Amino acid sequence: MTYSRVPLLARVRSNKSFVLPDSGSATVHPPANTNGVAPNFFAAMALPILRGRGFADTDREGSLKVAVVNETFAKQQFGSADPIGRRIAFGAPAWTDVVEVVGVARDAKYTDLRGAVPPTIYLPAYQRAEGQAAFAVRAAGSPAALMPAVRAALRDIDPTLPLLDLRTQHEQIERLHASERLFAWLSMFFGATAVALAVAGLHGLLAQTVQRRIGEFGLRLAVGATPANVGGMIVREAVTLAAVGATIGLAASALLGRVVASMLFGVTARDPLTYAAAALLVLVAAAAASLVAARRASRVEPLVALRSA
Repeated sequence: MTYSRVPLLARVRSNKSFVLPDSGSATVHPPANTNGVAPNFFAAMALPILRGRGFADTDREGSLKVAVVNETFAKQQFGSADPIGRRIAFGAPAWTDVVEVVGVARDAKYTDLRGAVPPTIYLPAYQRAEGQAAFAVRAAGSPAALMPAVRAALRDIDPTLPLLDLRTQHEQIERLHASERLFAWLSMFFGATAVALAVAGLHGLLAQTVQRRIGEFGLRLAVGATPANVGGMIVREAVTLAAVGATIGLAASALLGRVVASMLFGVTARDPLTYAAAALLVLVAAAAASLVAARRASRVEPLVALRSA
């Protein structure tokens, strides 16, 4: 079990402006994310220390103030230089809260899963008594099965301590992206509805076209065309119409994609695979909608058709 002042992936952040005393400049850098964590935080959260060391139980009040930075912070502020031993100062305007970098941790998401990993400074929670704590338990098997045991252990320690928002990491991520997931399901529903309406409309248009062209089909069959030729012609016309519509739709989507770009994760607003799949779906739906009309056109009796023309 471990804890941190700021729970990860909860759209909660703590940040501080800072200066680098060793740089010889008084430049105030933009706020970096900070988090007070327990000594075993990095092991429990599977964040390996890539350089230097993590925190120890001896990093308490009265000892040298230390910090662990992530890879992004180290690259942005120190470049290729060794960050170990460098100092970071907080507490404007006097900048008297000085910590020494003792380690570099692997990058990890902080507030959510989207966007780049922010520069982050980890501070020993034992050296700073501030704010509430978010506890995390790492265990094998089903995390949900551990919840009664966690509640019981907390009651044994202090029955008056409040236990708020007890949930698994998976549930935390689900809650984090609940609005995006709802938007995705609504988009799928309205998209499927649009495809169904398009198929129904195209089917009706083709049925009317076949009815008007009964004489033409009869003549084609009478002069040697096969039923497959006539049916294929109807399917080709439907697919051509759908291809024109898909082309217009793809162009409009490319222009309007920026509207939903901020809600996308793992895919860009102009992802070629997504666009190709959507276009293919439209063409397949059009072909399927034309099958009934094509079958009817290919079964026209030439003599009957010519008499009714």
